Amino acid sequence: MEENGQNTSDIKLILERLNLLEKRVSGLEKFIREKLKVSLDSQLALRGLVITESGDPVLVSPDIDKKLYEKLKSYYFRRIVVDILMLGRFRREEAPLYLKRWGKEVETHLKFLEEVGMVAESNGDIVSRFSFNYSGLILEWFLSRFLAEEFGIESKYAVRLKNLKYGGDIDVLGVYDYRILMIECKESPPNNIPVSELRLILRRIDSLKPDIFLFVIDTTLSIKRNIVDNMNWILKSEIKELKNGVYAFGKNRFLISAKRDLLKNISFAIRSID
Repeated sequence: MEENGQNTSDIKLILERLNLLEKRVSGLEKFIREKLKVSLDSQLALRGLVITESGDPVLVSPDIDKKLYEKLKSYYFRRIVVDILMLGRFRREEAPLYLKRWGKEVETHLKFLEEVGMVAESNGDIVSRFSFNYSGLILEWFLSRFLAEEFGIESKYAVRLKNLKYGGDIDVLGVYDYRILMIECKESPPNNIPVSELRLILRRIDSLKPDIFLFVIDTTLSIKRNIVDNMNWILKSEIKELKNGVYAFGKNRFLISAKRDLLKNISFAIRSID
């Protein structure tokens, strides 16, 4: 019994040290990239591309910007935001009805969303100040912010590129070690993403030809049947599973879900880049 306890303690210590090492390496990578920064606009210009429009880098007021970013690291909180935007309006006293889905902290989260101005109370109703379509912009802003915070990567979200074939709307576009990084974001359940949309995404990749591509689906549901299998069929090749929630379908092209942890999966993919 004592030996098993010692082994458990040793494993815990090793994991703690690995976690600390990962944070130190991440900090060093961020520092180096900030010192050797290459602008996104200049790298796009080399390809004859120009950004004509992009999202506001500050989604909410600066004093609560950091708080919202930290909150969105929780998959549970991101799902609450999507659900509230989908509901649009509901009675405050109905909030307990959502406890089973949202958990005991629903009131705390509602107060926070009121604080950051994403919802407001009106005659006893909780009213979303944004349409459901805004949920996509929130995820794009969050991932763009994560790239900067974690890797020192300059990026923009809700980007519109001039003269790009198959549509110039790009969810997140960044520059990483002189290479163009493109992210396609989906917060919909896997079965809501049809084959036609997958084809369009792949055509957009072929049009822009990013050096790195991340297809991010913010769900803990299985993506194998509706996404992986369909992409296998479209590409006529086998997508390789690298780890739970991370797949590769070509050089520096990754399919990522929130299985286990979305941000850890994205970090794993970026560190897997050739």
